[in-house]
Amino acid sequence: MKKKLIVAISVVLVMALMTAVLVACVPEEPADLKAKLEEKGYTVIEDSGLSGVIGGLFDNGVSSTLIARKDDQSVTVVYYEDADKAKEAHEEMKEEYEDAKEEIKELKAEAKKLEGEEKEEALEQIKKLEEALESSKFGLSGKALYFGTPDAVKDILF
Repeated sequence: MKKKLIVAISVVLVMALMTAVLVACVPEEPADLKAKLEEKGYTVIEDSGLSGVIGGLFDNGVSSTLIARKDDQSVTVVYYEDADKAKEAHEEMKEEYEDAKEEIKELKAEAKKLEGEEKEEALEQIKKLEEALESSKFGLSGKALYFGTPDAVKDILF
């Protein structure tokens, strides 16, 4: 149970930044988005080589990556060389999101079999996973794939 819980936590932590799909527009140029976010008080890192840091999902055709943070809000925008590559990555994110939801269902079923403090601890961890999964947003806009906390995602969209 604990091993599965650790695996689920890892998956959900990645997916927590990628949850509900939004339809909106992100500036086409990373420099424009960077300026917009800096005006709103975000600290922004822009790099064309950050995709390896974020994970294998973003290794195919990434042209630039922006990571922005302000207080407890953060957003990552991955710009692709073309819209087809961005769409492929978006589809992978949706699959991972659905997989994470299924994993949580399995963990709940296993937690019901536990007793006492172990059961309470497992249910508390599952609740945190669910909250993390539901408190994040992700979406696609042209060649840009974005994910982050709801307010930060709102700040990148126009």
